[in-house]
Amino acid sequence: MGSSERRDTDPKIPRRRFLQGTTATVAATALGPIVLFAGDPARAEGPEFTRGYYNDRMGQWFGFDDGAWRSLELVEVVPHDVSSRLDQFTVTFRGSSHTEIDEGLYAVAPPDGPGFQLHLQPAGVAPDGTYYEASFSSLKPLTPSCAGAA
Repeated sequence: MGSSERRDTDPKIPRRRFLQGTTATVAATALGPIVLFAGDPARAEGPEFTRGYYNDRMGQWFGFDDGAWRSLELVEVVPHDVSSRLDQFTVTFRGSSHTEIDEGLYAVAPPDGPGFQLHLQPAGVAPDGTYYEASFSSLKPLTPSCAGAA
C-alpha cells in the first residue's frame, strides 16, 4: 500500500453528527413516555382514529372533497391483529360506480363531529359500486402491571 492509499480499519462518525444523533436519541427517550402517557389520544381538531369510531358509524355516509364533494358509505371495518401493542385496521368505503377518486389525501366530512383529513386508496370496482380503503395503525396505551401490587 502506497503513501497515497489509506485503508480505513476504524471508520469514524464526524463529531457533530454523533452529538446531534445522541441529543435526538436522549430527547426521544426522555419525551417518549410523556407522549405515550399524555392521556386522551383524540386529536383536538378531529375524531379519535380508533376501530370503535368507525364501527359506530358503519353504514353511514361520509363526504369527501376531491374538488367536488362526493359521498361514500362506510361498509366495513377489518381488524388486523398482528401485535398486542398495535391497533391496526382498515376501513372500506363504497361509492357509486360513477364515483372515481384517485389515491390521495382528502378532506372528510363525517356524519357527525368535526372534519378531518384521510388518505384513501382505490380498492376495486364491483357491480354495487367503487370501493376505497383507509388503513390505520396506532399504539395501544400501556397498562400498568398489577404484579407485586398490595
